[in-house]
Amino acid sequence: SNSKGIRITPKTYEDYKDPFSLEGDQAKYNRFIMHKADYVIFVLDGEIGGVTLQEFDVAWNTFASKKRPGIYVYYKPAKTISKDVQDIIRRINQCGQYYTEYSDIVNLKLKVETAFRRVVDVLATPFTKKFWIMLAVAILMLFGAGMLIHTINQANPRALTTTTTDT
Repeated sequence: SNSKGIRITPKTYEDYKDPFSLEGDQAKYNRFIMHKADYVIFVLDGEIGGVTLQEFDVAWNTFASKKRPGIYVYYKPAKTISKDVQDIIRRINQCGQYYTEYSDIVNLKLKVETAFRRVVDVLATPFTKKFWIMLAVAILMLFGAGMLIHTINQANPRALTTTTTDT
């Protein structure tokens, strides 16, 4: 939790290491990505774990169908790169998306912190301000500026009225 009232709770596969279950821990983690995660971060450093590619597919397919979770990929260029890392980078490039390069752990922490400060700033924007901005844009797109002025005038007849005084 921060001063803006937003709480970010990181989850990793380690949070799903329970006693054995019939479906397996990975299935539970994949369900979390599909149904509960707002953002997913992938850190690629030459090699990745055996199921990271599967997790990327789950996140990407969920994003493609539900427009969430947000996906961040951080990539540290290495002399040798595994086939799985190459595959993820190729998919990102094919989709016209970006990944962020980092040089070391300090640089990675700074880049992740910067990205999530932007997320918190967006989430902390008051609902009413975002709502009225979105409404104004929607009205402009649908009906043009004349309708926007009419709508504002109906809501507050003095909003766009100018007064002149005779001297």
